[in-house]
Amino acid sequence: MLTLELTPQLEQEFKATAEKSGKSAAQILKELALEYLEDSQDSQAVEQVLKDVENGTDEFLSLEEARKIYALDN
Repeated sequence: MLTLELTPQLEQEFKATAEKSGKSAAQILKELALEYLEDSQDSQAVEQVLKDVENGTDEFLSLEEARKIYALDN
């Protein structure tokens, strides 16, 4: 279990938001943490692809190229 220390103002904002949304402050924090982790993983994946392109081990396709390769014109 993690412990999070918030400023009194931020804690009040979470409580007010939770009350308006019908969710608990803990649920909102869990959702925010999950969203952050997903965004972080997405960013890391994009950074890896960009490195692969720079290193020549991967390449970008234009939309036209992708349509031809994957027969998306139909």
